[in-house]
Amino acid sequence: MLQRKKINSPHFRECVIFTVLVFISLLFRNDALRGDELPSGNIFSPDIGTTRFEAVEMGDVRDFAIHGDFAYVLVRQFNMITDSIFKIGRNDGRIVRIWGIGNFSSSAIESDGKHLYVLGEKCGHFIRVFSMNGDWVRTLKLKDGPSGSLFGLGISEDKLYYTLFDGVKSELCVYDKKSETSKSIYTFNNKIESLAMVSGRVVMYQNYFDAYSSHWMGVVDFNPLRYRVVRFLNDSAIGLSAGPSGTAYYLSGGSRQFRITPFVLLDDDRTVAANPRKKKVTVTFHLSGTANPSKMQLWIPCPWETKFQRVSNLVLAPAPKEYATDRFGNKWAGYQDDQYRGKSTVEMKFDLQTAEAAYTVDKFAPYSNKMIPETILEEYAGSTDLNEKDSPELLAALTVMPREYLHISRLLGLRNYLQEKLRAGADDSGCLTAECVLKKGKCGGQGFSLVMSALSRLYGIPVRSTGGYLIAPETGDDTAEAMYWNQWYMPGYGWIDVNSGVVGPKDSPSQKGDFCYIGNGRCMMFAGDLGTPDYKEIFAAGEWRYVLKSEPAEKGKNARVEVSTITVKGENIAAEKKKRPVRRPVRRPVRRRSRKK
Repeated sequence: MLQRKKINSPHFRECVIFTVLVFISLLFRNDALRGDELPSGNIFSPDIGTTRFEAVEMGDVRDFAIHGDFAYVLVRQFNMITDSIFKIGRNDGRIVRIWGIGNFSSSAIESDGKHLYVLGEKCGHFIRVFSMNGDWVRTLKLKDGPSGSLFGLGISEDKLYYTLFDGVKSELCVYDKKSETSKSIYTFNNKIESLAMVSGRVVMYQNYFDAYSSHWMGVVDFNPLRYRVVRFLNDSAIGLSAGPSGTAYYLSGGSRQFRITPFVLLDDDRTVAANPRKKKVTVTFHLSGTANPSKMQLWIPCPWETKFQRVSNLVLAPAPKEYATDRFGNKWAGYQDDQYRGKSTVEMKFDLQTAEAAYTVDKFAPYSNKMIPETILEEYAGSTDLNEKDSPELLAALTVMPREYLHISRLLGLRNYLQEKLRAGADDSGCLTAECVLKKGKCGGQGFSLVMSALSRLYGIPVRSTGGYLIAPETGDDTAEAMYWNQWYMPGYGWIDVNSGVVGPKDSPSQKGDFCYIGNGRCMMFAGDLGTPDYKEIFAAGEWRYVLKSEPAEKGKNARVEVSTITVKGENIAAEKKKRPVRRPVRRPVRRRSRKK
């Protein structure tokens, strides 16, 4: 019998019961060594997913609207004749219908569930209202004000929101349906090309350069009126649209294909999660031994349950003898055989849901150890066997790295220092300390993770190494190379991901985009410290993919067991399509005419 076991978060039930105290629990939980088991809104709801459709050859795609099972894409000058609306199925991306709406320089579209609203600017600013079938209903005249271009459209119950760009600044304007008047409520010093009304707030995509990203989202709240900026995904948004239950969608793409991708601003108002994916994953450990019997102990890690990674239907074959949890919170499945010989496999299957996430880090927020739980400081801020703080190579970093009090400056300084000091290369099995890696000046993901941990702890920043597999989108077996990255603990956020395994110029887009960002498709299997063996006193230091110990079953016999390869197979799980109710034909009674004799 195969044993089914779900790996649940040790604090999940507490978070459900005390949802009001989630934010406080992030700051002050003393037992939050895993520390990142917050619910991720509805990003993993079964009724949302990414829609892909082919690019429009003749026309300029400007915006889109979401309603039910369809997306309504606005195309300006389709076939160089008229502005048009493409009705596209959200499940399969197929074009259901195309209709022209006239040539009036349309720039944005949105739906309130009953009508389609299209923003236009030819011969004055106005909004044209259409039925869901494309029939004109009426036209709303906007305020005659300064000349400029109109962008974005958001809808609330009695108001419409849009932006006016005059070449220098953008004004957020609101149109009142009852009084049929519009006014400006906010001014921005940059161009805003798309917006949507999501859960009572206006969200706007912005593209401008910053220290660690070029993609940002402005958020305007009401009662009281306030504006703030949060980090967006590493993708340009052509348009935004509101979806059900607080989910929003953005449109992106280019010459070959367009994508309509869901995203959610989490309850902390500083983290954006997007693009959920669901896969069936199979991880296979291939074991081999000699002809002589040997005693074998094998431990393999089970996948984590985090904000941006959900695991279900975990099955191992054969069933493990026991499960164990190490002091870092990692779950391990244990096998034991006193007479092992020959070859065998251990197969782990599970359903995996992942999402990409972007973290917004306040550049001016002070950072103090008083804001971090003591258990986190004790476990992840001290030196280890592989990260000695008194190493001459590590101490030399103090003379060249910034000592600012601002937390973000420290993190950016660590990243820039690594880019200048280290070059990409393969990890050396004989170079397993941060000092050795710095002397060598060349390493892979494991070496980067070691050095990042050492330098972060040198500054008193809690950090842990993280490992996992990249689940390929295509179906098929592949020998899995271990992935390494790091996680910093930040007050108010918990653990945030930082990809430390990319080497390139310090101003390259890839480096800037990977800072405080986690991509999609990676399966997190381990988080902790590579330098301190613990794991029930049998797990080895420096390796997280598996722990194997073997010795001859009989004295004088040379027996050995080894894991030859680890293969990973990832198969996409198609989204379940909504079944339309079957309409049964109504049988009407047949009237029989009486025959006259």
